[in-house]
Amino acid sequence: MKKRIMAFLVVAAIAFWAAFGCACTKLFIYGSVVQANSVYVDTISYKNGKINIKGDYGLNSAWAFSGYKYRIRGDKLYIKMRWVYVNLFHETDKFDINIDLNGQKVTEVYFEDENNNISKNLLQKK
Repeated sequence: MKKRIMAFLVVAAIAFWAAFGCACTKLFIYGSVVQANSVYVDTISYKNGKINIKGDYGLNSAWAFSGYKYRIRGDKLYIKMRWVYVNLFHETDKFDINIDLNGQKVTEVYFEDENNNISKNLLQKK
């Protein structure tokens, strides 16, 4: 009987630490994709087949930029940005994204969230 209780406690502890580790990784290292319209762009430049976008999250200083993924469909560039809680690895909400388009022509650039909702075209004149 004691062996069963001990085995259960060991399995429960391992499961707890695994779940805790996954949650910490999501919150502090990898991050979550934010809403497409919640990101502020300071500058965007499109030169020599490369796009550079600089800005910040602006809505909450507790969030820090952790990375991005992008995809190109036709002449449209979609960027999904990830944010985490500020920590030793990610200290600021400012971002500086550089994407080499490898000769592909892009006329529209959008931020995209997890549900594939998109922001307004970032290259559109204000």
